[in-house]
Amino acid sequence: MNFDEASKAIKKGDVLRIRQCLDSGLDPNLSNQYGWTLLMSAANEGNTAVARELIQRGAQLDTRNKHNWTALSLSEESAVRLRQQAKQRQPASPMNSSTAPTL
Repeated sequence: MNFDEASKAIKKGDVLRIRQCLDSGLDPNLSNQYGWTLLMSAANEGNTAVARELIQRGAQLDTRNKHNWTALSLSEESAVRLRQQAKQRQPASPMNSSTAPTL
């Protein structure tokens, strides 16, 4: 499995496929030409199950890509995106609405 194939499995959330590939010798520190590691991909996708598996298999936590990002910095960005998406999906509270009755 190459980096692009592994990234697709990570994006799909296919932790079983990643686990099988790691069992077959996939390097948990595999990176692409831009310095992105599999752990960075998992962090960017917010995929904690794959991230946990990679860390347990020896993925380095402090590797930096060509933009000087680490898996941690990418996971923080992913968390911000997820919070923003969740806020956009929440219906407006009737008490916060401009149509809420005044008591």
